[in-house]
Amino acid sequence: MERLTEYSCGVAVIRNKNLINKAMYDLARYEDTGLTPEEVKAMKDSKSDQVDYSLLEYYKTLGTPKECREAREKQKPHKVKFEPWMDTKCVCGYEFSRDLGDGYHDIPIERKTKYCPDCGQKLQWDDKE
Repeated sequence: MERLTEYSCGVAVIRNKNLINKAMYDLARYEDTGLTPEEVKAMKDSKSDQVDYSLLEYYKTLGTPKECREAREKQKPHKVKFEPWMDTKCVCGYEFSRDLGDGYHDIPIERKTKYCPDCGQKLQWDDKE
């Protein structure tokens, strides 16, 4: 990669004033990656000499590592046990059971879904009664 900047008296300046637009677009593309200079240096120091920016853009569409971990956790089935005299809820608080008015609760068959309609948590129903 051709270096477009240099330091003059401790200040970064563009070497060739005719390349101001190119330098601006290169900077914009770098900022679009969301990487810090330290992260870029770490990538450069790693075994990979070249960054696949299209792959990087794809990874950014998947979400942050934290969001990916949370999504993976939601794929582990949450065991839902029906208690006739108690609310039956998902971990997010979504209520599957309905109160029949006398304190007894029932779960309509259409509410026994494989995933919580509110948060997407995978569910495993305990149908032993």
